[in-house]
Amino acid sequence: MGLLEVLEPEDLPKTSTWYALVPRGEGPSARVGHTCMYVPSSEDSSKGKVLVLGGADPSGCFSDIYMIDLDNHEWDNPDLEGLLPRYEHASFISGRSPGNIWVFAGAEQAENRNCVQVLNPGMPSWKSPKVGGTPPSPRTFHTSSASIEDKLYVFGGGEKGAEPVTDTNLYIYDAANMTWTQPVTSGDPPQARHGHVVTAVGSKLYVHGGMAGSTFFKDMFCIDTDTMKWECLKTKGDLPPACAAHSSVAWKSYIYIFGGMTSTGATNSMYRYDTGNDWGGWISVKQTGPTCPPAPHRPRGLPHSEY
Repeated sequence: MGLLEVLEPEDLPKTSTWYALVPRGEGPSARVGHTCMYVPSSEDSSKGKVLVLGGADPSGCFSDIYMIDLDNHEWDNPDLEGLLPRYEHASFISGRSPGNIWVFAGAEQAENRNCVQVLNPGMPSWKSPKVGGTPPSPRTFHTSSASIEDKLYVFGGGEKGAEPVTDTNLYIYDAANMTWTQPVTSGDPPQARHGHVVTAVGSKLYVHGGMAGSTFFKDMFCIDTDTMKWECLKTKGDLPPACAAHSSVAWKSYIYIFGGMTSTGATNSMYRYDTGNDWGGWISVKQTGPTCPPAPHRPRGLPHSEY
C-alpha cells in the first residue's frame, strides 16, 4: 500500500482518487466513535468546514470539538463548555438553521445516552434544551440516523456489546419545534440491528447492512418519509458483502458506501447505488492509486468494561 498524495487547499482533486489531508495546527487525539460532519459556509466563496466531535479512547470519552477550515486546511479547537462526553452519537445540522449543531444519544463510560444537545452560532457553550415527546431509548451508533431538512430520523442502534436495541420503530426529532414523534409506518421494516447506515436521498431513507449479535446483514431497505411505507429492495449488480460499521454519503441520486467490518475482518472497498435507476444495481467503485486503509473500528458499541 503506497503513500497517499497530500491535497493542498488550492489543489483540484482527481476523480476516483484518495488523498491525505494534512491540516496545520493541533488536531484531535486518536479516538473512535466520534462524528465527522461537513458544515457548509454561508459565503459562496468559502469551502466550509469539517467538524470532528466527541469520541473515546481507552481512558474515557471526549466532549471536545475540532474544526478543519477547508479554505486553508487549519485546525481550530474552540473552547466550548457544556457538551456531555459521548461516543457513537449522532450529529446533524438543521436545514433551516445550518449554523446550529445538534447531537443525540451515544454512550459514556457508565451507560448509553438519549439526550439532545445543541450548539448555537457564536455561543460559548452547548445547551440541553427541553424536548417534547417520547424520545428513543438510550442507544449508540451514529450511523443509525439521517437528517432531512430540520428532522433527524432514527432507526435502530446499539444496546450493549454486539446486541442492538430491540425497538424497530422509526423516531423523528424535529429541530424546529424540539419535539420527538413516532410515526405509524407500514410495509416491511428491517429487523433489529446496529452498525447499519441510514442515508437520506430526497424524501427517502435507505438502510443498508448492520449486525445483530454475530449476524451481519447485507440487505437494503427504503422508507419514503412522505408515505411512511417500508420496502425491502431487491438489489442487483456488484453486491456489497454483509457488513457493519461502514460509512455512507449521498451525492445527487447516488449512495456511496465505504469500508466497514465483515465476518472476515475490515474492508476498504467502495460501492455505489443509484436510487434513481429502476434496475436497482450496485456498482463496485474502482479506486485509482493508493487506497485508504480499512478502518480497524469494531462493528459494535464498545462495552463499557473496555473503558
